[in-house]
Amino acid sequence: MVLKCWNAKDPFSADRLMNKISNEKYDWNDLQRLVRPHLLPPYRRIINDVLSHYIYLRDLDENLIQIAADSRAHKKKVLVKKVIDELAPQH
Repeated sequence: MVLKCWNAKDPFSADRLMNKISNEKYDWNDLQRLVRPHLLPPYRRIINDVLSHYIYLRDLDENLIQIAADSRAHKKKVLVKKVIDELAPQH
């Protein structure tokens, strides 16, 4: 998530994301088009599940904090590459 936001030059903020979700500022119509209506759980359940499963996004390591802070400037390209390389599966 941090790397995607960095690439889009949009600083990642877990608090902003969690607030947006908990305040139901989401395009539910978009989600409804992706899921069959009878399979879509109640909105409150979706919100609670997302908030509980993605709470770890509030605990970024130092590298990801630096990358998030660099989203607009893009001066930490070496660090971004290092993190991507660490995430890549080793064959």
